[in-house]
Amino acid sequence: MSTNREVPKQFKNIFNSWEDYREWSLEISKKELLKAFPKDKNK
Repeated sequence: MSTNREVPKQFKNIFNSWEDYREWSLEISKKELLKAFPKDKNK
């Protein structure tokens, strides 16, 4: 599996580095997963 460490073109003017983009995309992914699988306090 190859790792592409370039910021996508549409985000290059927003993020200064790959790490900034990576952190942002992980946060967005976490929010989407929480929407799809909300925590059930009864379990």
